[in-house]
Amino acid sequence: MAEIVTPATLREALLRTMHHPEEHLGFLYLPHQPWTLDTSVAFFDFDIDPNMDQTSEFIKQKGWKETLDTDLIDQVIFNAKAQKPEVDLDELLQAFTYFVNHDAFMVFEN
Repeated sequence: MAEIVTPATLREALLRTMHHPEEHLGFLYLPHQPWTLDTSVAFFDFDIDPNMDQTSEFIKQKGWKETLDTDLIDQVIFNAKAQKPEVDLDELLQAFTYFVNHDAFMVFEN
């Protein structure tokens, strides 16, 4: 059964994933770029059924796109913190956006 969990902002989604990496909330859907920490988002978790479009009407109406699932978001956060232990939310947003656009981890300058 499909379920939508809607944090208010991308900031909240990143913080929730950072502080509760064990939670699997599904895929994060966002409007078109550019994104800010205040961009509205929605997690969408669905059952895998290749014969059925399970994208919610909420997501379709907004025209939002699928980005990363919570496991990948956690990996982006882990990688950023491994490079820069005191990484801030703006830097996490940069790392997240970089991964979505390049399918690769961002390398922080020292």
